[in-house]
Amino acid sequence: MRNNQFDPKLQVITCGYEGGYIDIDDVGPTKIALNVHKAWYYGPHEAADDYKVKDTPNKFTIVDAVFLG
Repeated sequence: MRNNQFDPKLQVITCGYEGGYIDIDDVGPTKIALNVHKAWYYGPHEAADDYKVKDTPNKFTIVDAVFLG
């Protein structure tokens, strides 16, 4: 679907932490490092400006992304 097919007042949501849904408060461009975290309880990716990534920039693949938060 194209963006112009949605009602501009349509509520945008994502999954809640332990269930239910929460509102998206912010949308914007960002840069992320792929596959930084191995532990199951973290999302695999990290912000490109995180200290773990900045200290070893050649270790990770940095890509453009859209943040919904």
